[in-house]
Amino acid sequence: MKSQWLTCSLYLLFCSFALTNVHANENDKQTAKEVKDCQCSQEDIIRVTELYPTLKGREIGEILLDKYGERQIWPRALPFFAQEVLDLGFELPKTFGIAIIPNLIGQDLILKDLKVGFNDSEMVPLDFVQFGTARAENTNLQIKADVWLFPFLNLYATYGKMKGNAATPISIKGKDLVEFLGGSCDGLFPLPACNKNIASIADPHYTGSNISLGFTLAMGWDRFFVALPVTYVITDLNILEDDVKALQISPRIGISSDAGKWGTLSTFVGLTYLDAELDVAGKLTFDTSDIPGESDRTELDFIINQENADKINYLIGFNWDVTKSWSFHSEAGFGGSRESFIASTTYRF
Repeated sequence: MKSQWLTCSLYLLFCSFALTNVHANENDKQTAKEVKDCQCSQEDIIRVTELYPTLKGREIGEILLDKYGERQIWPRALPFFAQEVLDLGFELPKTFGIAIIPNLIGQDLILKDLKVGFNDSEMVPLDFVQFGTARAENTNLQIKADVWLFPFLNLYATYGKMKGNAATPISIKGKDLVEFLGGSCDGLFPLPACNKNIASIADPHYTGSNISLGFTLAMGWDRFFVALPVTYVITDLNILEDDVKALQISPRIGISSDAGKWGTLSTFVGLTYLDAELDVAGKLTFDTSDIPGESDRTELDFIINQENADKINYLIGFNWDVTKSWSFHSEAGFGGSRESFIASTTYRF
């Protein structure tokens, strides 16, 4: 009874968190017997297993066997409880991973709290500015290291370099700009600039670096799986005094397919929640040739707060495990005003 209770307890603890499909042990045992009885070399043995086997056709707690019919032993301390999971018949990925991740993201921005300064003067709020649709375009290249701490929990960290720009159309009524610069639009003959709408584009270009920490919760059953990556990113940009902080959560659900000698292909859909807010600094240039006492073009230093317009968008992607050591991943984000593309090449050991 104690043995049966332990087996059932381990099953309840781990079956919901397993990451890969269960092997069909009946076929494995048959293959293992053939291996023992066969006088041929190891290379001549072709392992035959049922496609997408599940626990439904087997008893709970049947241990995972190696190709010689012996109990498979997990060789490392991590992830914790790995041996118990193998003894329930589940396979696990290799413990550690290193990945290269290029990615692109473009998104509309919400702008507010514009402050400007003239000729290095103190920044003051400017509340009469009209903003067009602002958009940021960023490119990143990151390196990622990860480790499976538990069979259902992966921890990771990244470091990367980025560059981008955030184009922002701005328009100001001439009267407001003239008075802000110290002129006057009163009288019978106001300055020509008082009746104009003056437009400019704030287009800061920036570079920087970022680090992130995160975790992924994952579980699978049969061919299906769900995963929940949560990432906190800190970015240091050359045009800002303060770091930019962002939180990203990307739940997804998918299905794995056997690609034969080409490995395993998993496809998934999901969504991404991204919350990022920052203050961007730069210069605005206006045509002030119609304003007496001003040069033809006047530059104003500015600081403006911006945040992503859409917090949530959708994603679709795939992961190709060519072997247990090498895998390739790609996903595209779409919907709302944010588009993104992410790819990665991972080596596990």
